Amino acid sequence: MENKNKRKLEASGTCGICGVEAEDVAHALCRCPQAKKLWDAMQVVGKGAKDIVENCTGADWILDQLKIVPREEHAMFLMVLWRIWYVRNEITHGKHIVQYSRMPKMKDPSASTPAILRWEKPNQGWMKLNVDGSFDASSGKGCISAVLRNSQGEVIFSACGFLDRCSGPLEAELLACKEGINMALQWTLLPIVVELDCSVAVKLISSVSKGRSEVAFIVRDRSGVYRQRHQTVDVWEQGDYYQEDTP
Repeated sequence: MENKNKRKLEASGTCGICGVEAEDVAHALCRCPQAKKLWDAMQVVGKGAKDIVENCTGADWILDQLKIVPREEHAMFLMVLWRIWYVRNEITHGKHIVQYSRMPKMKDPSASTPAILRWEKPNQGWMKLNVDGSFDASSGKGCISAVLRNSQGEVIFSACGFLDRCSGPLEAELLACKEGINMALQWTLLPIVVELDCSVAVKLISSVSKGRSEVAFIVRDRSGVYRQRHQTVDVWEQGDYYQEDTP
């Protein structure tokens, strides 16, 4: 908005959502009350979430924050920024957005305290690719994310993307797996463990030759990716895995 105002494309450079101050990138992604709600809800880096909001000034504030945020949390930090920008655009275009305060907690009060699941490093000489996909039924859109780490737990790359058209959560998970493997094969020649949280996707991948669903072609496409590179890919889901070795 501030740049549009300078170029005489907008009458005012003030934020059109809160009307409090000039709308630069730092304001849109951090200082605007709408953005602050997500930072508060996510608590993306614990104590650091508060520091991010308070220190978001200057043209290089994103790069400055990436120096502060632990490397293993860079992907989540960038995903939150993307989500804030997406929500802001939806509001600007008059679309309905679920308020963070109204999001269900997804917790059964009668259930016992769940065990804490921790990310485990791959074995020496292996890479681990974590992928995830999400789907918004109201818009028919989704998003995917992927993070590749080595046996020391160091992030090799992280990425996220937007799906303009998606048939459902299963397709989002499979596309995340497919695109994640596509990118991972550009970064390493080592065997890869792919970890995702969708048991249906893992089972579908393990029975790729029998797939008859509308998303089976994604699985077959994904399987061909690493065959061409003569690599081994393991696909895991909470202790269950499917392995296919290529010659």
